[in-house]
Amino acid sequence: MKNLGRVSSAVLAGVLVVSCGGGGSSPTPTATATSTPTPTPPPPPTFTYTEFANLTGQQDFGTACFTYAVRGNGVPFADGFVPFSGPGVIDLNADTGVWTISEINGGSTASVGPSELVLESPERLEYEGTEAPIPTRYVVNAPPVSGGLAEYGRNVFFRLALEGGGLQTAICTLGVPTDPDDIPSATTVTYNDVEFVGAIFDENPAGGSSFISQIVESSGTFEGNTETGIISISLTFTVEASGGARTTIGPLTGEASIDLSGDGRAGFEGILNFGGAPEYFIKGGFYGPQGREAGFVIYANQDQNFDGFNERFALISGYATR
Repeated sequence: MKNLGRVSSAVLAGVLVVSCGGGGSSPTPTATATSTPTPTPPPPPTFTYTEFANLTGQQDFGTACFTYAVRGNGVPFADGFVPFSGPGVIDLNADTGVWTISEINGGSTASVGPSELVLESPERLEYEGTEAPIPTRYVVNAPPVSGGLAEYGRNVFFRLALEGGGLQTAICTLGVPTDPDDIPSATTVTYNDVEFVGAIFDENPAGGSSFISQIVESSGTFEGNTETGIISISLTFTVEASGGARTTIGPLTGEASIDLSGDGRAGFEGILNFGGAPEYFIKGGFYGPQGREAGFVIYANQDQNFDGFNERFALISGYATR
């Protein structure tokens, strides 16, 4: 028992020495690593698009437009435009079918609806208003695409009688706009299905009405870069004069810059055949999921002697899909 008492005293003394550190300080505890939970990334945004034919309610469309008027020598001249990023000039009450068209850079407006509808087909709607002295004309085209008709966009034409007299004539593109944040994952996005219609107007040396050649064949490509915001464009087309003679123009090449400054819209604008005679100015907008469809309008003024009258004028309305 005596020896056990001595051992217990020694052990106790050793425990006290360890506990007090021999100098009254506590030992530094060993840190235990605590794992930090990995944050759950937010779900990717979802984008919802309604096909044009299924729209309801009031639609205030963004529009890309060119206006033009015939001048003294009988050849049209482009004299105004609307960028897709700017305030639109065409509205639709999809429930009643009434369209409202506003003068570009002016105060005149007109409305057309079912009572003014003179032609109706899946591809085309034509309206004739009753304003004096010349009725308002409004045409809505569903552009043809591979496998059918465009789902999200439309190309339109209007002739508006102005309150102060005169007319305003324009071609536009409008539709269900692509959200600027809904960007394709690929860096290069190619639109191989490009179709367009239009005409070339040439001055008549004898005076009077201009010579008109219609576009009868067309082809082209749009290749967009999602990192640079640049679209490389190439267009070729064949026109046929009233006598049957055909001429091929192109390829017209150039670039357009993607414009994301609109109110929840994505558009583009640029120049084809830059520095050539003539230069072709293009404006347009993207429609549907990830810009799957793109509508565009183009004009070219050619006034080589700078007298204020065109010797040649080109007007084109088109659509690209991928």
